[in-house]
Amino acid sequence: YYTQQQGQLITATSVAKLLRQLTIKPSFNQHYLARYFYRGIFHRQGNGTETIFKGIYHIPIGCTIEQNGQYIEVVDKQPLDSDTTLDGSLPDTVERFNHLLFQAISGCMPTEGHVAVELSGGLDSSAVSAMTRACRMHDPIIAFTNGTALTHHRPKNPSKKYLSHLHDESSFSRAVAHHLQLNQIIVNDHYHFHDVIEEYTEILGTMAEVTFPLLNHRCYELAQNMGVTALLSGFGGDEMVSPHANTRLHELRQQKAYARYYYETLASKRKDDWLKKLGLLPKSISRLAMPTEHLPFLRETDVWIEDEKKAYFPTVKSWEHALTKGDLSVHFNRRIVTSSIIAEHYGIKQHFPLTDPALMHFFHHLPSHLKRRHGKGRYLMRHAMHHRLPRKVVWRQDKSGATAPAAWNNYVQSLPKLFLDRISPDHQGISADYVNISKLTQAIEKKDPDGYTTGIIRLSLAVMMLAHLEKWLNELY
Repeated sequence: YYTQQQGQLITATSVAKLLRQLTIKPSFNQHYLARYFYRGIFHRQGNGTETIFKGIYHIPIGCTIEQNGQYIEVVDKQPLDSDTTLDGSLPDTVERFNHLLFQAISGCMPTEGHVAVELSGGLDSSAVSAMTRACRMHDPIIAFTNGTALTHHRPKNPSKKYLSHLHDESSFSRAVAHHLQLNQIIVNDHYHFHDVIEEYTEILGTMAEVTFPLLNHRCYELAQNMGVTALLSGFGGDEMVSPHANTRLHELRQQKAYARYYYETLASKRKDDWLKKLGLLPKSISRLAMPTEHLPFLRETDVWIEDEKKAYFPTVKSWEHALTKGDLSVHFNRRIVTSSIIAEHYGIKQHFPLTDPALMHFFHHLPSHLKRRHGKGRYLMRHAMHHRLPRKVVWRQDKSGATAPAAWNNYVQSLPKLFLDRISPDHQGISADYVNISKLTQAIEKKDPDGYTTGIIRLSLAVMMLAHLEKWLNELY
């Protein structure tokens, strides 16, 4: 982050550290806040380098800044890669992938302290765990797994939607931990969100635009107590691979290879998809409907918000570059930046090896039949991990539920007290310019926690963090 005050350039690794260096209290960026509340909760932020404060800017991932007199320019350090498609045998391509992943992870290994991985049991985190074991063949490696809620902490009559967030994937993560001889720690208790909301607001110096780093606070605390200095995450697999999975289907249609096209289409359907088509399972709410969940609690605003335009890329190369930088993702930059800042507070370096630019470019340029085959996306990655991980993990397609089910359950069940103890119906903070606090308070009071929409959960978190941020700023200046 950077800003200029009284002609001096000031930089820091977080907004909070930058605020502590300033002598004049910055004002809120009304345009940024309006875009966040009305567009940003479920959409790409689209604000470029802006933050919630006027004059304070974020340096995007892979960029640096250069000062020329009074002007500051953000410079991209990652040049556009060539658009050459890789064309080699499957064994050669697998070897190349293993080499790149090994390089990305070996660069994350610390000279001191313990190494830990975040292991959910999905393919991405399992692949990172497997290659971390290859880098540290004889050293102890800790695996933190966010477990499901303990029986006595679960709601008595949860809805089907609520139960989907409590999905237990422990059998997969345990199988991986046993196979790789990792010291697995299941994190599912002793959460204290009543402290975390204020603490993390002061660590970030802003509101958290993603919830997972807050849900993950017990992992950071345990890692610090165990002397972990490097924590590796499997986040980034979607940005690395998934946007390309359907390319294979388009190519098969263009080639008029209809038999193969229908085979791939049918093979990609999961059991639940077929049951929903047959009417034996209820259809889930479309992700496209999620952005409207919080709108009933917003006020009309005088701040002009331009229409969100679909990004245009003149070349495939420029589109791939945008993917690599996370410009086309809702969570990419938010998750990486927020997690890294919080981990740093605990003396931990958080790494996301699947977002390594060389590895991402490699996947972008793979032939489409290595991105999807036999109905399986991430095909090359699965094939490369075939002899490194249990088969049931490598070829699974049933990843579902919340990333941190126990933490999510605890937060949602605690939300009424968390919110009502902090925010009164007549709250007059900065968030009240955009949010109908009285209406949001009534919804939290009247609804059962398992009936809260994602919109209510994210909106209430933003209101609570902004309320404390204003109080903290008054103490700081």
